[in-house]
Amino acid sequence: MQCLGEAYRNENIKIEEGRFTVDVLMQQIVPPQPASRVWLRGGQWITIGASERADFRLPGEAELPPLCARLEVRESDCLITDISPARPVLSVNDTPTAMTVLASGDTIQIGQTILQVQWEMIQAPTDVPVTFRDFREEQTPSGVSKWSPTAESTWPMADVVGQLYRSRSPMLMANGRAGGRQAPRWLLEQEDHFAQAPEEIRREHSLQIVSDLPLRDVWEIYSPLHATDAAIWALPDGPTVQTVADAKLYLAWFARPSILELNLQHGSPFFLEGLFKPFAGFCFRPSGGRDWVVYGRPGLTRDSFGFQRPM
Repeated sequence: MQCLGEAYRNENIKIEEGRFTVDVLMQQIVPPQPASRVWLRGGQWITIGASERADFRLPGEAELPPLCARLEVRESDCLITDISPARPVLSVNDTPTAMTVLASGDTIQIGQTILQVQWEMIQAPTDVPVTFRDFREEQTPSGVSKWSPTAESTWPMADVVGQLYRSRSPMLMANGRAGGRQAPRWLLEQEDHFAQAPEEIRREHSLQIVSDLPLRDVWEIYSPLHATDAAIWALPDGPTVQTVADAKLYLAWFARPSILELNLQHGSPFFLEGLFKPFAGFCFRPSGGRDWVVYGRPGLTRDSFGFQRPM
């Protein structure tokens, strides 16, 4: 049993003193697993499915779709909806359903997995750190879409990457040797895409691409690089191998987020067309000091990346 992103979801949802929220406890009873808890406010939800993209993953259900159901908290109840794209997979209390309101204690069956959901309206604890999540949308002079946190926002990078993981599978572009330092061991295990570059470049830079791993594993790799101008989350439009092949001529721009951002802001249409051919967008910590920024291919909307403001 795991709730992908629970580690930062519980810490970072905006919970205000005096506001009411819902304490949701999900217990997998077949096969038995430890319970998982999450706090949600009205308008927020979690997804249930077989892949790492799901907030609540169903292990051992390889035949199920990546996302099977959505559990949504409304103002006075909890609603569960079957979101499987191919065939119905959801039953509640042994009855197949496409959508139903859950009572506390109801059982949910998806594939061979049976869950019991308990929930109650509670007053939000006052000792939970408050995070205000909001962002602004704009276009760069080159026409690229841009999203960044507002001045008042305390929306952390971990939360943003978690949302991106639910809509896509980001690739981490990591320059482990940035500034001439020795690349960490876990990066040295990955192919260095600068291995054939001139020696003066290899002394200062490396480029390892980390993909197709659970978010928590990739985040452990990313965390030491967050404030170093040495890591970029790239959002591919296709399989990893094909994406890397299509991006081969542009890999040098991924060694430094600051260099990539300069080109995203002022690059020529011809350059940007080639850069965005295999990618929908990029997320990184900008040089201006804010925690994150997302750039998207011209014409894409925030819905393409799964961005959600709190309701």
